[in-house]
Amino acid sequence: MKNRNNITNSTQLDNLSAKALTIPNLLTILRILLLPVLIHSLNIRETAGYTLAIVVGSIMIISDILDGLIARYLHQCSFYGSIMDPISDKIIINSLAIYFFVTGELPWWIGAFLVFRDVLIVVLGADMVIRKKVTPLPVIYGKIAPLFWGLSYIILVAKMKSVAWSLIIIALALSFISSIFYLVRYIRLPSSNENISSVKSQEEINRLKHMEN
Repeated sequence: MKNRNNITNSTQLDNLSAKALTIPNLLTILRILLLPVLIHSLNIRETAGYTLAIVVGSIMIISDILDGLIARYLHQCSFYGSIMDPISDKIIINSLAIYFFVTGELPWWIGAFLVFRDVLIVVLGADMVIRKKVTPLPVIYGKIAPLFWGLSYIILVAKMKSVAWSLIIIALALSFISSIFYLVRYIRLPSSNENISSVKSQEEINRLKHMEN
């Protein structure tokens, strides 16, 4: 049972599509391209107003929701998407946390926590991809956290600080919980791709035996 849980918590790279130009991946690229636009709109909000920043931020959040839904319903889960999507979330969330720290709208420790967390996850994820030939499946808490961060940033820009801080606390909790899940999954993962393959083969044998019975 323990080994089976390990397999269901990660996906072998051979099982993922090698296509790069899929709709979900294009949405991820769009989100990254919009980040400089968002930063610029934040820089000019005192003179140009908050509308542009809120609109751009909302588009980025909606694209983040849509790329996951489209990937599942159109069966466009790909190797590039499995790497690009979480990394793009980390780049955007950390960049904005640092920006709001510089402007004095968020304390330094929030940015420090996010940077430390995401660097750790990227290092462990890279080891899983390069050495163990698997990519971790997303943790539900980790998928929800970026949405809460995005909403909290938008509401912070709208100067609704009490509501924003309520969402920030939830986002921090989700980020911390997801970190624990990722760390546990990494520790429990077999030490090599051969071990993963052997476990998978054994599962297939057991499944065939069950069908024969």
